[in-house]
This record gives sequence, structure tokens and C-alpha cells, in this order.
Amino acid sequence: MNNDVKNIFNAYSLICEAQQSLATLVGATGGGEGGNWGGSLPKLLSILPMGNWKASSLKRTTQSTQSGFMSDHYEGNKIAYAADFGLNSTFGSNSQEATNFAIKVAQRVDPSVTSWEPYIGNSFKKQTPDGFRVQIIWKSNVGGNHYDHVHVGVKRVAAGDIKYQTQQDAAQNTDTEQKKTEEGEKQETGAVDYIKSLAAPLATDF
Repeated sequence: MNNDVKNIFNAYSLICEAQQSLATLVGATGGGEGGNWGGSLPKLLSILPMGNWKASSLKRTTQSTQSGFMSDHYEGNKIAYAADFGLNSTFGSNSQEATNFAIKVAQRVDPSVTSWEPYIGNSFKKQTPDGFRVQIIWKSNVGGNHYDHVHVGVKRVAAGDIKYQTQQDAAQNTDTEQKKTEEGEKQETGAVDYIKSLAAPLATDF
């Protein structure tokens, strides 16, 4: 693969990756801190597979889980958001479809996830680099019965739990992002130039 074709492929891959992030959650409403539940709602949307998803439960008045912890569903939890996706209502009673969904969501947080076996009877829980705790519960009694729905909960971690960047770290990250941006612009320019070169001989015939 020559560099021009590679540039086109890379540009196309970036477009596909962006499209895969397009998900909607029917019935989701703003609220909480910042009007978006402390950023947890947009974070949840970003890890859902592309599609128009209708949850069986979103935010509600029940404060605690059966384990006694504050629920991500609770309306008073201003920095968290959760959605339940019913086995019957969302996945047509197809348990494997529900499992595939849980895996796909987990993979958006941790690409190394390949199976749901490690989380049966337990839960997938991981903190993201941008400061959110993501929990997915399926085929488990953690926090209640999660054999009839897939639970996806997102909560912004407390400020005291976030490792703050030093000025040097921030400057280094900014420099890295700038380099990524410049590289992306070069790839896009190369792809456009290549397409123009293919079209040029045709243009001279008219």
C-alpha cells in the first residue's frame, strides 16, 4: 500500500470511528450538575454502540441499590447517569444479543474485553482516563437482579480521586495533541491531493 492510498484509508478510518460514536438514548433528559449530570450522560452516550436505544429505566427517585449504595439512577445523584436495557424490551428476549451488547459497551471502555464470562455474577467496573467510573452489570445479582436487563452506569469520580496534572504534564499533553492534529491534517491533505491527481486526467478531456 503506497502512502497516498494509506492516507485515504486512514482518513476513511477516522470517519468510520466517528460514526461509531453516534448513539441516541430515547427519553434521556438533562439535569444534575452542568445540566448533563456532571458529564456522565454524554460519556454514557459515547460508549453505547451506534444506534437508537430505548432503555427500560433511566433516572428515577429510588435512592439506593439493594446493596445499600447510592444508585447511578437516583435523581439526587447529580454527577451520575444510568440506563437499563431490558432483555425483553430491548433485545427481544435474546440473551446472546444482550451479552453482545454488554461486551460492545465494555470494549468502548477497555478494548481488551473479549468475553462476558469474567463478569457473570459480578460486574464490569473501570475508571476512564477522563475521570469517569463506568459500571456494566449483566447476569448478576450485584445491586439487584440483573438477569433481566443490562445496566450501564456512569459516574464522574470525586475531585479528590482524580490525579491532577502538573503544568509540565499538561504542557506535554497539549504538545502531543498538537502533533496528532498536525499529522491528521497532513493525512487529509495527502488524501485530497491524491484524489485530485486521479481526477485531473479526466478533467482535461472536457
